[in-house]
Amino acid sequence: MTEHTIVVRYPEDADPSYPAGMKFQDGSVVAIDFDGNRLALCQELEEATQELLDALHSDPSPPLLCKNEIEQAREVLSKLQTSPYP
Repeated sequence: MTEHTIVVRYPEDADPSYPAGMKFQDGSVVAIDFDGNRLALCQELEEATQELLDALHSDPSPPLLCKNEIEQAREVLSKLQTSPYP
């Protein structure tokens, strides 16, 4: 099985509906994220994690010097974990 993520932007006043069993181009819609652009959050998480890893690898005492990067990673993880969909 192949899965893809598709982001659709609707006009501000649009109110699209997503009925159970909805089909899209011969596939079934299995998840919808109503909290915004999941791909942007994933990108933020990837960047924050990379910055954290870079800092951890470049400094002999990372816990003291990586406070900002750790906080960034925590904030993005919190956003991702509050969504009802994985």
